[in-house]
Amino acid sequence: MGYSLTIMSVVFRNVDRLIMGGMEPKPDDRKRYVIGADLAKHQDFTVVIVMDDSGMFALVDRFGSRVSSKSVHDISKRYGNARVLLDSTGVGDPVYDSLRAMAAR
Repeated sequence: MGYSLTIMSVVFRNVDRLIMGGMEPKPDDRKRYVIGADLAKHQDFTVVIVMDDSGMFALVDRFGSRVSSKSVHDISKRYGNARVLLDSTGVGDPVYDSLRAMAAR
C-alpha cells in the first residue's frame, strides 16, 4: 500500500547529503558535463540533474513548477554548454525546440 505525501516539498530535497562525495560547488573547467531534465506536466515537479564525465553528480535541482527553456539553457551554459537530454514528447516538445534554437545562435 502506498502513502500520500502531505507536504510535496519534501520530495528530492537534501539529495546532496545522500550522494557519496557531495556535489561540486561550481563547475570544473577540466570536466565535461551532461544534463538530464524531467519536465513537469501539471502538478508534477521538474527535476534537473547534472553529471560530470566520471558519473558524479554536480547538481540536482527540483523546480516546483514548469521550468523555462531559458533556465535549462542557462544551466547548460554554466556547465560548459553541456549536452541536455530530455523527453521531447508532450510538454518537452516545445522546450526541446526552443533549446535547439538557442543552441544554434
